[in-house]
Amino acid sequence: ASLDDDDAAVRAAAARALGRLGAASSAPALEKLLADPVARVRLCAALSLYELGEGADSLETELG
Repeated sequence: ASLDDDDAAVRAAAARALGRLGAASSAPALEKLLADPVARVRLCAALSLYELGEGADSLETELG
């Protein structure tokens, strides 16, 4: 799956796409990306969770 891709750009794009699509069922997978070693991936996951109504706390944590 794209969220597990070796390329961080692919993981980030997949995370953003899920948020834009309103894929609420993807929230658990997006939450796992909050621990990704690449900041861009973490930010994209947090933004998508926020869009899904699942991650206001995650976004605040990621943005500091």
